[in-house]
Amino acid sequence: MNIAELLKNEELLKKLAISAAWIITVLVIRAVLLRFVRKQEWYTDEIRMRWQLRLGQSTLLLLVLGVLAVWGSEMQAMALSAVAIAAAIVIALKEIILCVSGSFYRAAADSFGVGDRIELGTVKGDVISYGILSTTVLEIGPNHLRTGRAVVVPNSLFLSNALVNETITDDFVLHSFFVPLTRADDWQRAEAILLEAANEICGEYTAQARQHMEVITVKFGLPPAAVDPRVSIMIPEADKIDLVVRIPTPSRKKGAVEQAILRRYLERSAAPGDSGESGGTPGVS
Repeated sequence: MNIAELLKNEELLKKLAISAAWIITVLVIRAVLLRFVRKQEWYTDEIRMRWQLRLGQSTLLLLVLGVLAVWGSEMQAMALSAVAIAAAIVIALKEIILCVSGSFYRAAADSFGVGDRIELGTVKGDVISYGILSTTVLEIGPNHLRTGRAVVVPNSLFLSNALVNETITDDFVLHSFFVPLTRADDWQRAEAILLEAANEICGEYTAQARQHMEVITVKFGLPPAAVDPRVSIMIPEADKIDLVVRIPTPSRKKGAVEQAILRRYLERSAAPGDSGESGGTPGVS
């Protein structure tokens, strides 16, 4: 069928006109609503991003429903021949199918939402958007600070990788970090300094964290968790010692609290103390 014959087909032209009008109408409404959402003052940025995401998903749904309503009969006729090419489509669109499956898996598991901090493979960051094919996160570096880069993760990774949601407990988490030493260092003094610094800096959070964790343990049926700062010892190699510091901290302030403890530890390690006669700990007099 050439262009001239197509132009003479009134039914086809009518459906094309209806489809175009529907698409334009939906996009105009989306633009108006999106402008309205962006102008509003929201309590948090996460709420605004959630509304923008819902608006985008609703727009896509309306467009698909409109096209199906107009071209339903044609699509039904095409379905008769779809079986013959289904295998080829599956092979050609394997990654897309996996991404869509990953999206349904995420929705069914309710594993995270906008604003949550997740870790998936080597990617760690705050979720700012997710769709049927991919999820976008603001990357978090090793120092627990944002790198300024947005990472787009294909949803297919949800099917083959374990996902860590660091904000599943909402306000507070139990955060751990390592302080490496050698066997020659005064690890007992280092342990005491670290524990003292952790208690001082986390003291304002401990009571709130304990109350929050009690609610979480009841909600998920977990055994009670101790939230007081503690320092454990690990020996990764024969001549090395790792002091593992575990602290209660607001989920969004892990990096800041860890840095504060490490700085206070280094300051006190470098300062002369009553244990100055025992040498060994780096910077301990």
